[in-house]
Amino acid sequence: MAGKRLDKNGRKLPDGVSQRPDGRYMARFTFQGKRYTLYDMQLSELKRKVNKKRYELENGLMEKSYSDLTVDQWFRKWMKLYRTNGEYKFATLQTQLASYDYYVKEYIGGMKLSDVRQIHVVELFHSLSAKGLSYNTICKADSVISAMFRDAVANELVEKNPAAGAMKSIKKTSRKVKKALSEDQQERFLRFVKGDSYYQKYYSFYVVAFHTGMRVGELCGLTWDNVDFERATIHVNKTLMSREDRINGGQKVVLNSPKTRKSDRNIPMLPVVKNVLKQQRENTQHIGAPEIDGISDFVFRSDREGNVLKPRSVYTMLRRIVGKMNEKEIEEAVREEREPELLENFSPHEIRHTFTTRCFEKGMNPKVISEILGHAGMQMTLGVYTHVSEDMKAVEMSLLG
Repeated sequence: MAGKRLDKNGRKLPDGVSQRPDGRYMARFTFQGKRYTLYDMQLSELKRKVNKKRYELENGLMEKSYSDLTVDQWFRKWMKLYRTNGEYKFATLQTQLASYDYYVKEYIGGMKLSDVRQIHVVELFHSLSAKGLSYNTICKADSVISAMFRDAVANELVEKNPAAGAMKSIKKTSRKVKKALSEDQQERFLRFVKGDSYYQKYYSFYVVAFHTGMRVGELCGLTWDNVDFERATIHVNKTLMSREDRINGGQKVVLNSPKTRKSDRNIPMLPVVKNVLKQQRENTQHIGAPEIDGISDFVFRSDREGNVLKPRSVYTMLRRIVGKMNEKEIEEAVREEREPELLENFSPHEIRHTFTTRCFEKGMNPKVISEILGHAGMQMTLGVYTHVSEDMKAVEMSLLG
């Protein structure tokens, strides 16, 4: 008769208990024809889990509403219990809800929580990749699945997290290189906005954007108490966001703290920025404004009623400005019998990238640039610097010719 099994420390293991190669103890037992498997790194804790589970089963304490939960049911319960407690920002919650609704729900939302295995999560990620979604987008879906299953494990609704290690099967794709406008393109754009009968009211917004590198949410959330004309500085201490409220429905505009700790910063004002902001204050001081979180003295407005300019509106506006600018350029090119110099569509973040490019082109210290941009660390800034320096090397080498 074979002797009792021993663990790695030479201790005898109880019946039905074994030790896995990774060191975890595993216990298996059957109740009313259904097999149960429990794990733990500590043998004493595993025994406690087994006794608790047997007691619950024998006394009918396993709630059907929990044992038969689907992934979708658990996600909704999890969001309510673990995410809407004030610890997470509004934008974070909306991103998690969108990631689940767009990328997870259709594939595994109807499955029983306890039936989900790693292969299901891997198949989901491969499906998203095949649809052309970026690595970063799939990472967001992975973040939601990992977090919700981590809390499911803590509640003993599942034995282990099926998302653990699933991202290893997805090839990391290189980020798309952001475009930066040339100095000529930047000046042409600003000149067009200043001279356009409709868009000229946004001229100050784009001058500040191109000459400070502020994020679009920081620009939209800028208030006059942030602008210090005497010291010629702009204090960035909040960001404005407009998102679909997936919890309560409708659209919601909120003010949040900056993106990172280093995003709370002071930016020196160049003379051109100081001048347009003084003009902006003069042009808008007679306009009232609706309050957002008790604040109403916003620098940039979208209309005569004083409504705040929203980030989404800036994205739309940029496309329209570039389209109108290109139409005018084509007309002039035809009249002058030359090829038109068209401008590609660009985003507010590419304005920020353009500012960074100008800084490096002028030889500014990368650490200073990082602080002005409010980057969490130098590595992010140097990622831009690597790209720009390649162009600068080509220019410098041409001097040898």
